[in-house]
Formats: sequence, structure tokens, C-alpha cells
Amino acid sequence: MDNIACGGDTGVFAHGRNALELVLMRQLGAGWERVLSWTTLGGWKCVRGMEWEGEEGKQMLADAEKCQCDHALDLERGVPFGVIRKGWAADIIALEGLVDGDFGEFKKAVERASFVMKGGRVYKRDGQACDG
Repeated sequence: MDNIACGGDTGVFAHGRNALELVLMRQLGAGWERVLSWTTLGGWKCVRGMEWEGEEGKQMLADAEKCQCDHALDLERGVPFGVIRKGWAADIIALEGLVDGDFGEFKKAVERASFVMKGGRVYKRDGQACDG
């Protein structure tokens, strides 16, 4: 499979437990590189709106990266995500452990996120939940 989205609005996992989705994909045989790409830029490519396609979409990306967007800061569709780049939504996690190890090491690492930031707001620091 070339590209799928994971780690987003999974719906069936309790808040903070959506790492299970990554673990299951890895357990089913996907490489760690592919799983992590599906949670980042690959995810955005799957769920972005059609307005990000074609020449108009390329211009929107260029404008976002210059922070010259005329669209509202709507993290659901109005701001690209998936890479750390100026003008893109700041969704970042820090993991403890080996993501490039065997399945067990990958599982431990993704289940132990010590830092979580979404939309530029910190929700977890030093393994503890924050107000955001």
C-alpha cells in the first residue's frame, strides 16, 4: 500500500491511546519508516481537502510557508501538517526508545511519548499531561 493516514481522528481509541494504531500497522508488517510517514506528511496527503490540489494548491502551500495565508487558521483543513516547516501546523511528539528496532522496541517507543504538541500548543511534557 503506497499511502494511508493513521494517528489522526481514529475514533475507536481513547484519547492518548491512538499509538495502538501505529503498533497494529507495524505488527501487520509495515516498516517503521512507512508507519511514521503515514502519521506525518503521508497522513496529510490522504486527508487534505481538494483545495490543496493542482496549481492553486501549490500556491496555497507557498503562501502558507511565507505565512501569507488569506484563509483562517483552521487546523482541520486550512493549514498543512506533516512536516516541520514554517507555516505548517506544529504537531510534534518526542518518543523514548528505538523506533527502528524490532516490533517490541517500536511498540514501547510509540507508547511512551514524553512530549506532545498539537497546533503549537504543548499537551504533554516530561511524560505528564499539560493543560495545553
